[in-house]
This record gives sequence, structure tokens and C-alpha cells, in this order.
Amino acid sequence: MKTVGLSTPVMRTNFQLLLILCLLVTAAHAQDDLPPSINLGDNAPPLMVRTWLKGEPVQQFEKGKIYVVEFWATWCIPCKAAMPHISELAGEYKDRVNFIGIDVYETKTNSLEKIKKLVDSMGRQIDFPVATEDSNFMVTNWLIATGERREGIPRTFIVNQEGKLAWIGYPKNLGEILPKIVNNDWDIKDAKSKRDSRRYLEDFNDSVNTELMLFSGNTEKQGDPGQPYSALSMIDKLVASDPRLE
Repeated sequence: MKTVGLSTPVMRTNFQLLLILCLLVTAAHAQDDLPPSINLGDNAPPLMVRTWLKGEPVQQFEKGKIYVVEFWATWCIPCKAAMPHISELAGEYKDRVNFIGIDVYETKTNSLEKIKKLVDSMGRQIDFPVATEDSNFMVTNWLIATGERREGIPRTFIVNQEGKLAWIGYPKNLGEILPKIVNNDWDIKDAKSKRDSRRYLEDFNDSVNTELMLFSGNTEKQGDPGQPYSALSMIDKLVASDPRLE
């Protein structure tokens, strides 16, 4: 039987693009130096902010109350785009959920006055209390401690009535998850199990990307597709060795 290689330009290009994507993902995830120390079901870290830019200050999480903590930055376009949706939910759940925006990752040149000016300019698009972080406390104890720095911002955390981290995700999914937590219809253990599985697969993917790159072709040399079948053979062996990878 004759083996068919990646002979067409389109197939070679697609294979090379996939390898480049693997490299980009690996580079983005490489910034996580410390293993996560906090997970869903654990006590929420405390709040520590530099100053409140808008709304009534929140000093601490109170038992019996639900909190949505939104991490964002003034330079982050997706963060600002998500604010109207979050504000809409804040209005819908104003008697049952407390919303907080935490401004992080600001550059040294972006002064407190500039940050407040932008928050004020957005008006009711940000219709909930907003604070800017004090030093790196919020990033370290929330984003890094939970392993969420690798995902970047915007990033949304929900603290339930018991003061536990109940959910972490993107603000676009908040409208689906929040009602379940408000109605006590949210299984934290199940959510933690699914989150752990997802993170295991992401970490595993990162660990094998370097090995897979050994089979890539020379992008500067036309007609060099690398060794795609060797790469696929390696992947098959890895999947066979761990049922979780299937």
C-alpha cells in the first residue's frame, strides 16, 4: 500500500498553521509559574483594593450574600464590551447579588485619574461598584492562585452565600450560571470535577506540544511537510495510554 503524504500546498499550510497555533498556546500558558492553590468550593480570597472608583464600597464578603467579581482593565476591549451585559444582570439581580468590578493589569503610565475618567465616561454601561487593585494582591490571590491568569481577562468569579468560590468563567456565560447559583441549583463538586478535567487536558496539551514540534517541517523550505504520520502515531499512543484523553 502506498503512503500518501501531505503533498498539496493547502494540506501543508493547514498542518503548519496547526503547529503554529500549538506554539502560540504554549507561549501564552508559559507565564503561569506557580501551581494553582485555590479551586472551586474553597473559601473566596479576601478583597483588597486601592480605591473605589464608583458605587458603594464593599469591604468584605458577607455570609448569606452572593457576589460577582469581574476582573477587567481599561485597555481591554473585550472587558469593556462585556460591561453592558454585566450591568444588565446587575440590575436584574440587584436585590439578590452584589456585583463588583476590579480593575487590574493597568500600566504605570495609566494614572488613577485616567482610569476613573474612563469609568465615568462609560456611565450606565458600568452600573455597579468598581475598584482598582492595590498592588498585585487581587491578581496574585485570585487570578494566579486559581490558575486563571493563563486565561487572561475578562474573568468572572462568583462567590456563593457560604463565601465559597462557586464558578469562574467568561462574563458571556454569566447569565446562564448565575440563576442556578441564586436558586441553589448549582453543584460545585460537579463544576470542580469538570474544571479539573479541562485543566488536565490543557496542561497535557502544553506538555506534548514541544515533542510534536519535532515532527514539523521546515516552513522556509518548500515541499517539506515534516513527519505528520509520526506525529499522529505519537498522539495515538498517548490517547491509548490515558482514557481521559479520548
